[in-house]
Amino acid sequence: MSATSAGRLTAAERKARAMQLRTTGATYVQIGEVLGVSAQAAHKMVTKALDELKTLTETEAETVRTLELDRLDRAQRAIWTQVAKGNLGAVDRLLKIQARRAALLGLDAPQKHATTDPSGEEERPAGVVVLPAGCDSVDEWLQQHSQTDG
Repeated sequence: MSATSAGRLTAAERKARAMQLRTTGATYVQIGEVLGVSAQAAHKMVTKALDELKTLTETEAETVRTLELDRLDRAQRAIWTQVAKGNLGAVDRLLKIQARRAALLGLDAPQKHATTDPSGEEERPAGVVVLPAGCDSVDEWLQQHSQTDG
């Protein structure tokens, strides 16, 4: 093994150890003390390890996404003759395949969902005030309300 390879191995091992320590809750100062480096160097090691992990995860996710899209393509090809004949069951299946493909590819626009209480009324977080029509501010509503009470 060359000196460069040995140096890389040591750096990789140190980066892995820094990540292990950070995962268990060690501060960058503590990691630096264990590894004999500054807190800044420890931070850099952990950040680099996290970046590499993110890249690996994204690559694996893309591989799985590609595999799933291929499976959906094969399923669609398998039912296509029935879809073309107007078989409603096959058409339903095609729509499910297309919906899954759209979800995997992020093709659908985000949807806004309102939460409701058991009666079907829209729930509002605590502290949210809904002003009646014609009132532009809470002060205006209070002024109108106090006039009707007095």
